[in-house]
Amino acid sequence: EPLYLEYIRGASDAPIGNCLMKTAGRITPLTPPQLTPPQLTPPTPATSRAGDEREFLFTEQDFERIRKLIYERAGISLSPIKRDMVYSRVARRLRATGLRSFEAYLKLLEQGEPAELEAFTNSLTTNLTSFFREEHHFPMLKEHLRSRMKKGAITIWCSASSTGEEPYSIAMTLAASRIM
Repeated sequence: EPLYLEYIRGASDAPIGNCLMKTAGRITPLTPPQLTPPQLTPPTPATSRAGDEREFLFTEQDFERIRKLIYERAGISLSPIKRDMVYSRVARRLRATGLRSFEAYLKLLEQGEPAELEAFTNSLTTNLTSFFREEHHFPMLKEHLRSRMKKGAITIWCSASSTGEEPYSIAMTLAASRIM
């Protein structure tokens, strides 16, 4: 019986690297869930978090504006735990553009300058794909799958793959493990 792997934007359950696994029924294709924008948190005073010693002021309002913009542009829903990653990646864009604040950079983006919008999107996405990327995840996947197979068939969703190496790596892991 064929193994179907799905690309589901914004899926979240039992993450293993950039892919995730849900258990239920047999391995079959799934319909992507309806995407909804991330829940925005209420604004806070324009200060960085306590103890932050950073090059640029990065407020919760800045973070929420970035979350909203990247969701609108690319369908990427950033959780609040990604705040530090967002700071480090977007701070590189501030340096590259010579801007001194996230506020000024966000105004530039909101003006719709195409090249910078593309650079912004690329800064928040992982533009790397390869077979068995994050190699240490696959032995964990194999063990997790073996333990779950005792409970019935499985469904695997791959939520991030540009040219297909990630889902094929999962399928090869399953085949080599004789789990399929």
